[in-house]
Amino acid sequence: MEWNSHHDVVLALDAKGRLHVTGGMHATPLLYFRTALPHRLDTLAPAADSFRRIDSDGPKRDPLRMVTYPAFFAGPPIRGDAGGDGGTLSSPNLEVAPAGGQAESKDGPRGDSGRRRPSLDGENDFEADRGLALVLREGASGSGATWVYSYDDETGEWHAPSPVPILEGGADSSPYPETPVRGPDGWYHLVWVWRDTPDVSSNHDVCHVRSRDLRHWETMAGVAVPLPIRVHLSSGQGVVQEP
Repeated sequence: MEWNSHHDVVLALDAKGRLHVTGGMHATPLLYFRTALPHRLDTLAPAADSFRRIDSDGPKRDPLRMVTYPAFFAGPPIRGDAGGDGGTLSSPNLEVAPAGGQAESKDGPRGDSGRRRPSLDGENDFEADRGLALVLREGASGSGATWVYSYDDETGEWHAPSPVPILEGGADSSPYPETPVRGPDGWYHLVWVWRDTPDVSSNHDVCHVRSRDLRHWETMAGVAVPLPIRVHLSSGQGVVQEP
């Protein structure tokens, strides 16, 4: 296997101290491992079957058949049975603020941000009130889609908050996002560009949306954006920040 940035290996600890590992993929089926016991590397084993299938009224699809660019980040925890449609995600310490307003926790303002790639040192372990999430690309350069999954600490299962991808290029383009980041305002922010071909010089349109729960997304003006977000609709949806 050729070694380049497509084959990065990423690691994260969940709130219970279990290690999650994925990577080594370039438009290939998901490779994912997890320890069965907290802080016990000798219990690391394949666990791709812990990802729940996507239930959708539309065409059935498997986002895990052609995966590239996986990245863990701190997301809202799942509370209770997530169900096949993505389930219930919550931010228990967060008070919802009006669009454009400043969110505060029940204990006061929160200044902690989402982490792009959590490390294994104590400082960057996930907090008890924060969940583990994973963003990945389905498909290939020039025709890809961006999916997010949330991890349920109690059941050990991964669920897609939405039955459709957040971003979808179809046959025309591919989104190249940064990992979602939770800002000091309490929102999860997603920034990306569109790429029309495998050539990086075809990148265009710096875009942004935000979400409280990784399922419902909106513009900075508070206008809801239906999913999936597609390249030919971006300008009309108000998500393009820099053409």
